Amino acid sequence: MRKTLVILGTLAMAGSTILPNIATNLNSNQKK
Repeated sequence: MRKTLVILGTLAMAGSTILPNIATNLNSNQKK
């Protein structure tokens, strides 16, 4: 049970750092 919580935590942290990058990439692509 604890392992699944750790995996979810790491996924949440990775998502919080990756999602903003994807959003900025989409915005920069739309400006071209």
